[in-house]
Amino acid sequence: MKRRELSYLVSGLIVGVILGVLLQEAVLGGTAGSKAKATNYYVVELDTTESWLVKAYPSAGEKVQTALRAISPSNSIIPSGAEFVDVADDAAFLMQQTYGALLGVEDTTDLKISSKSETSLCLTLDEDPYEGSTVYLYLSVPADEAKGMDIPEEWQKLDKPKTNELYWQILACFPEIK
Repeated sequence: MKRRELSYLVSGLIVGVILGVLLQEAVLGGTAGSKAKATNYYVVELDTTESWLVKAYPSAGEKVQTALRAISPSNSIIPSGAEFVDVADDAAFLMQQTYGALLGVEDTTDLKISSKSETSLCLTLDEDPYEGSTVYLYLSVPADEAKGMDIPEEWQKLDKPKTNELYWQILACFPEIK
């Protein structure tokens, strides 16, 4: 009798696992999964964007340089935690200028951002204890929107998002992520 009960238990377990896998495939792999937009991710060290931004906005060149120096990890203030408040205005200015340059906008003071846009540009910090701290610009943009943007060649295209990597922090985003 125990042998029969054990065989029923094992058979039921195997059938349950198979049905569970099939149901999961049907729900996640069916029509529900096909509606997701393809997203491109780009990253570039903040220091390498200076010449590109100055070229895009020559009249703001000095302000761009000042903001980059303030945020740079070579500065005595590495922008993490509470110290980031000290450079928040510089970060907001740089991200707005960069976002405008990516869109090809000449004047960023009245930058119009579509409420339907899923593009975000973030200022990030990689605090790798072995390689040191590095500040990056991180762009997340739907593939269809990326075609209309002027993304420089220096920006490294990533295979997957970096948001969950160890030592990786998002300090600020433009437009703000909700």
